[in-house]
Amino acid sequence: MTDHERKRIFGLARELGMNSEELHILVNGVTGVASIKDLNKSQTYDVIRELNERIKLSGSSAPAKSAKPKKEETIVPGMITPNQKKYCWKMMYYLCELEPRNATEGERMCGAIEKILGITADPKDPFKWVNFEQGRDLIEGLKRYVYSAEKKAIREGRLK
Repeated sequence: MTDHERKRIFGLARELGMNSEELHILVNGVTGVASIKDLNKSQTYDVIRELNERIKLSGSSAPAKSAKPKKEETIVPGMITPNQKKYCWKMMYYLCELEPRNATEGERMCGAIEKILGITADPKDPFKWVNFEQGRDLIEGLKRYVYSAEKKAIREGRLK
């Protein structure tokens, strides 16, 4: 048995919610072998086939290939980095928790970009025109906003 086949068996068992003991009972019932390590090629395929059949019968899971791939973010030299964007959003969500408003997070991010950097932004892509240096300035400005909101929340007794 290859390492890939062993991982496949354990992955399928995990998908079915089986623990190690239940998997070993299934392997023993299908092949008569007590240890997964001792399976030969034919027995390995029998176990994988049985696990796949049980997944189909349970209807619990769609095939892994149907999962939507993550959107790959392109890095443009000189522009704000994905890590800077992530940090800005993290602070914005925290700010929205500290000071709830009627505006969405995207609208509030656009407002912060306009106030701190003087750039008019679109809520669909607020960082489109922000370069690397402006990204640093935006992060520092958001830190100040969060710090002020935390102090206000502590004064009002909403945060300890």
